[in-house]
Amino acid sequence: STLHPRTSITIIIQVINEDGSMLSTAINGTFLALLDAGISMKHLVSSVTCGLIENEKNSKIILMDPTEEEEKVKKIFFFII
Repeated sequence: STLHPRTSITIIIQVINEDGSMLSTAINGTFLALLDAGISMKHLVSSVTCGLIENEKNSKIILMDPTEEEEKVKKIFFFII
């Protein structure tokens, strides 16, 4: 904000096809677009989607970057940013 005072940046994300983990994909894509545009930032941003599901043996499995079908059967769903 000190380089360009009173400047606003608007980012529009258009989803063409979704197969799960949309929020993390949008956050990472937005950050990379800003980085590619040469906009100075104070911190790096990264996001991961995780889900917890149960398999046939009732044991819990942690899924990283679950698909849309895996997101539907999840027990717990969280984002790490």
